[in-house]
Amino acid sequence: MINQGDYLIEGMKTYIQPHPVHAGVAVAWTGLGDGSTWEDEENWSSDPAVPGAGDDVTIDENVTVNINGTTTIDSLILGGSKSPRLNFNYDAVSLGALIINGGDLVVNTDAIIMHTAANSRIYIDVQAGDATVEGTIQANARGCSRDQGPNISTNICGSSEPGAGEDRGGNGNY
Repeated sequence: MINQGDYLIEGMKTYIQPHPVHAGVAVAWTGLGDGSTWEDEENWSSDPAVPGAGDDVTIDENVTVNINGTTTIDSLILGGSKSPRLNFNYDAVSLGALIINGGDLVVNTDAIIMHTAANSRIYIDVQAGDATVEGTIQANARGCSRDQGPNISTNICGSSEPGAGEDRGGNGNY
């Protein structure tokens, strides 16, 4: 008898032990609420609830979805046939990440993850799955310029206080 993780061979019989199947609840963006806010439950097929920890989320519409605070979902697929934008409208580094707790993050070719609000930052914590980015993660000119870095205690750009000498901005797509 040989036992090697996912299979067991005993004599001439072979038994395959299946991997656990990842199965969240599918939730899709409908945009039937205000059409732009993640936290508006009417924008989701799961209405009357926003996506949660057990949900496999898909946004495949030509839309900018503004996420305004930390949330936990099972997986996220952006795009596929359309060009969605997921906009971090808050500082996810300080206030909490978008947490993907079991599945994958997939950013398809024409999809964009971005941040546009002053002092907003992107933070996505993919805890167990994979991150596949064929689209764009856009961080254009949203940092602090040289000698205008964030204050150590307030984390606000434009300060001449300690910590302000660092160049932490710039343009770039990742």
